[in-house]
Amino acid sequence: MDSAQLRVRIEQAKRRLISAEQAMQTALQVVEPAARADKAMISNALRAALDELRSAKREVFDLESQIGPED
Repeated sequence: MDSAQLRVRIEQAKRRLISAEQAMQTALQVVEPAARADKAMISNALRAALDELRSAKREVFDLESQIGPED
């Protein structure tokens, strides 16, 4: 994989990070007023969003370590 392809994958991973972060923010806004029974469902949504965020973050760092600075 050349550096141009890696840069494309990094940008894709960054978009995933933004999407996951937005999903977590939305879920957090719902958690505060939620009833106790609803919190279990919300916790699952937050956990899924956090997993996606962590996966995307790892991917970005892995990809960036494979390429040097842009010329």
